[in-house]
Amino acid sequence: MKKLLLILLFFSLNTFAYASFPSNDTLITKQDSLQSETTVQYHQRMESMGFDINLCQCKDCQKFKGGKTSSQTSRTATRTLINTSLFLVIGILIFTLYLGFQILSWIGFFEIS
Repeated sequence: MKKLLLILLFFSLNTFAYASFPSNDTLITKQDSLQSETTVQYHQRMESMGFDINLCQCKDCQKFKGGKTSSQTSRTATRTLINTSLFLVIGILIFTLYLGFQILSWIGFFEIS
């Protein structure tokens, strides 16, 4: 019975006494909250950091300046997808032709009798 109590005491003390780091995870964390700022505050902050406000790309400035519309952006995404798929199809076609040529030359299809 004494040995059992000593083993229990040893394992319970080991969890908090012999670690070089805190083994109990009872940290109190502070939840950060998002602070929303107006467009004017955002522009003032950016201007104080040295950015040119005339080159601003925020949504409000794009609406005011008449920047890119969503249809232009979707056309660009579609064009990128078409270019990528065309590149992949051409690459697969070249690889297939090369592989077919290698198989036919291995069989001896191109030998002259």
